[in-house]
Amino acid sequence: MPSTPLPCLRAKGLTRIYNTGSACFSALKDVSFDVHAGEFIAVTGRSGSGKSTLINLLAGLDRATSGTIQMGADGADITLLSEEELAWWRGKNAGIVFQFFQLLPSLSVLENTLLPMDLCGIHPKRERRDRVMNLLEELGIADHASKLPRGLSGGEQQRAAIARALVNDPELIFADEPTGNLDSATGSLVMELFAAQADKGKTVIMVTHDLDLAQFFSRTITLSDGEIVETEATA
Repeated sequence: MPSTPLPCLRAKGLTRIYNTGSACFSALKDVSFDVHAGEFIAVTGRSGSGKSTLINLLAGLDRATSGTIQMGADGADITLLSEEELAWWRGKNAGIVFQFFQLLPSLSVLENTLLPMDLCGIHPKRERRDRVMNLLEELGIADHASKLPRGLSGGEQQRAAIARALVNDPELIFADEPTGNLDSATGSLVMELFAAQADKGKTVIMVTHDLDLAQFFSRTITLSDGEIVETEATA
């Protein structure tokens, strides 16, 4: 019998407690699940359920109060990494797409997209510009490469943010409500881009409140009050 493939991400007992000064708030409570390569996972739940906290922990943007996050074939625990090591891990392995784009306003689309490669040095310098332009062409915004973010529509800014997230060819893609500020047509285009990445064997984990997008996901994880209350295969 063929062996079951090992997960590319394994969260165990993730808990995140925030100290507000006068009180403590548990945003996540003992959350555990596995993810395999090629999955396109939706993380859903009401506002305040812990969705963004979870994705920030998985992407290495925040630190868990307790629990482990094992990544890759060797099961390395990213919660044990230093800030410097974590930044390097993110640059090499994770692409992150934010709802409000987070493009640097003083840099052009080309410069914003080049930035992850310049910081990580993964690709040779002579190849970087061509790689960015090919990616912008694929996303339909190559003609806007020299523009600043303020010169782009919301959909074009989101595609630029996706280009920046994909430019180092990461195995893991994290997106926090990336379609929340887009019209339905542009939102569908963004979802098709993510689905294409999953088809290539990449793993996509996306926070969303839009149940109409269920057709794109292989699995949905639902949170309530910081706990997983349902896991459902959707494709």
